[in-house]
Amino acid sequence: MSLFKKRAHRISYALNGALFAFSGFTSILDEQFLFGPVQVIAAVFNFLMLKKRNRARQVLNIETGVFVLNFVVAVITTLNYYNAGTKYLHYAWALISTIFLILLVLNLTKRVKGSHK
Repeated sequence: MSLFKKRAHRISYALNGALFAFSGFTSILDEQFLFGPVQVIAAVFNFLMLKKRNRARQVLNIETGVFVLNFVVAVITTLNYYNAGTKYLHYAWALISTIFLILLVLNLTKRVKGSHK
């Protein structure tokens, strides 16, 4: 993997982690006790991806968890914005949910192909 791709991945995990952490703590303060902790857990998993690991399988396991949590958080955020009656913001989060779902499917496909070697 090129240096640019490695840095881009690390930056995306850091940004997702920060976004989910801030949003999670805000949700907890707004007394959304189911959604807030899910976001904080997603933030922790995103931050775990920043740590260097030697084993590819360990990275793949954490990466799969990150994609699952990111997808769940994006879907819940979509529903929250839809229920709040926003005009177009929920469409953006629906697109983000779809992107995380595609990444999850690609990640699981990579796992299956890797286990048959």
